[in-house]
Amino acid sequence: ARERRHPLLREAAELRETGLHDLDGAMALWRGVLDLDGRDAEAHAALVRMLEALGRHAELGQALLDQASLLDEESERVPLKRRSAQAFLRADDLDRASDVHRDILDHDPSDAEALQALEDIYGRKGDRAGVKETLVRRIETLPPGPARAPVLAKLGPRRFQTGDLVVEPLLNQA
Repeated sequence: ARERRHPLLREAAELRETGLHDLDGAMALWRGVLDLDGRDAEAHAALVRMLEALGRHAELGQALLDQASLLDEESERVPLKRRSAQAFLRADDLDRASDVHRDILDHDPSDAEALQALEDIYGRKGDRAGVKETLVRRIETLPPGPARAPVLAKLGPRRFQTGDLVVEPLLNQA
């Protein structure tokens, strides 16, 4: 019975979406498909498409993470994770957005886009320690020299040490 329900739910979901333009009903049916087969890529893609069209950003962020979890390679998951973080930001869920960017950094600590996004999120939250930590992480990913200057300028004129890295004021960087 379960095997017979799967194609019927898919067909009903497609009819609800395209024929009746009932996105809420279609999403409920696509979720039913996922209850039967959580790895159904078409169902995940349909949910993402409809949530995006409806502007349901928080749900979209989670749906994109669910879709990303189906992929084998982190390099394939990262673009979906970035879209997820953007959706969470549009939903004003800064904590979920920062969690996604930290997850990206867990797999690639030098990901400049994720570091910049975290810096921006911490700035929006008024989290000075988070901003400083992110700036230091950005410095650690850059080669010594002029490439570090814009990031060092944001840190200000004080010298400090983090781990093995000693951060000198901007004027001392040649």
